[in-house]
Amino acid sequence: MNFEFTGSNTAENYANSIMVFRLAESLLLQAEACVGLGNADKATTLLNRVRGRANASLYPANGYESLSQAIFYERGKELMGKDIISLISCVPSGS
Repeated sequence: MNFEFTGSNTAENYANSIMVFRLAESLLLQAEACVGLGNADKATTLLNRVRGRANASLYPANGYESLSQAIFYERGKELMGKDIISLISCVPSGS
């Protein structure tokens, strides 16, 4: 694979491009949307899919006050330490 950008928008350059994402993050994003749409059952299933692969206790047995809060904290645990360089590079330098 070639990750170098040549500056031209050709089909060949697009074929060399890949997108990387974390499955857990996409599942948690979908779960959060389901909560917002009032579909708590599907949101719980998605949250438990993420928690189950880590052999963690399934929701609601984790003591969080709400499903939204459980998803929020799960996202924090899943992404802890990931892409910290990207995060730091987004902080304004004050110049």
